[in-house]
Amino acid sequence: MKLIYLEWADAISNNNWFPGDSARIWADKQEWIIRETGWVIKETKEYICLASTWKPEDEYTDEKFMNLHKIPKTWIRKRKTLKVK
Repeated sequence: MKLIYLEWADAISNNNWFPGDSARIWADKQEWIIRETGWVIKETKEYICLASTWKPEDEYTDEKFMNLHKIPKTWIRKRKTLKVK
């Protein structure tokens, strides 16, 4: 199972009223970069699916994953594969 680090830009919203050009200024300056590590569950040309927790299969239980995130690849800004010993 591959463990990776990602930085990706998420959507962001603001439900306040803005006077004049303030809305355009807000749009130009706001970016929400998420930093995340996770186990690659599935990857396609459109998206990557990560799990923050992975419990491998053993003699007592099946493989299990928790905290899944499906991220569009166009949102990814940085990616690094991490080494696990």
